[in-house]
Amino acid sequence: MQSRIALYDLDRTVLATPTFTSFLLFAARRDARWRLLLLPIWILAMLAHAMKFYDRDVLKPLGISLFIGRRIDQSHMQSLASAFADTRIPNDIQPGALAAMQADEANGYTLVLATAAPEFYACELGRRMGFQVVLATRHCRADNGDWLPAIMGTNCYGHEKRRRIDRWLSDADINTEGADIRFYSDDLSDAPTLEVANQGFAVNPNRKFARAADLAGWTIVDFRIAPSGAGER
Repeated sequence: MQSRIALYDLDRTVLATPTFTSFLLFAARRDARWRLLLLPIWILAMLAHAMKFYDRDVLKPLGISLFIGRRIDQSHMQSLASAFADTRIPNDIQPGALAAMQADEANGYTLVLATAAPEFYACELGRRMGFQVVLATRHCRADNGDWLPAIMGTNCYGHEKRRRIDRWLSDADINTEGADIRFYSDDLSDAPTLEVANQGFAVNPNRKFARAADLAGWTIVDFRIAPSGAGER
């Protein structure tokens, strides 16, 4: 039987709004409101990243250290992730994304969430939305399992996301040449993965992404609404 895989990005694809800074501020408000005083430092850090002084592998651990801490008890992190998911699921799921996911699942696709978001909350979000597999940015763990801000390897973004997906497909003994793979993303940074999919979907694309989608033959979809037949063959 042909393998059917439906890959989804998270931020601005399945969910309408980004999650990382939102999670950091949520954790600070819940655990240590004094950390919110560090918000100007975070804004400056994001500006420096936008100016390419450093990449996300540096930015993300800094944000976690600022707003959550340099070591986070694993059970407490699970509690944070669960409480955060309560605020995002189902209200922030885009209607078109929900329709596509339901149709893909009904048509026999394995639902895979592939995101640059940290695994400690991405896995909880993915589980609640019915994804069978979650590929996310991995973070280091202490010997007792506590979470550390440092990223294990590199951020699950761009070419690294494609590498993680290729590795998962290989480990699952899925032959890409014989598989039916579709991928939904809102950002051109996911072009490496869109290129391996035999069906690519550009979600709510900006002008640059829409032009690239037209050239590459990716289907443009609006997930802000639930069009009839979204995600169907």
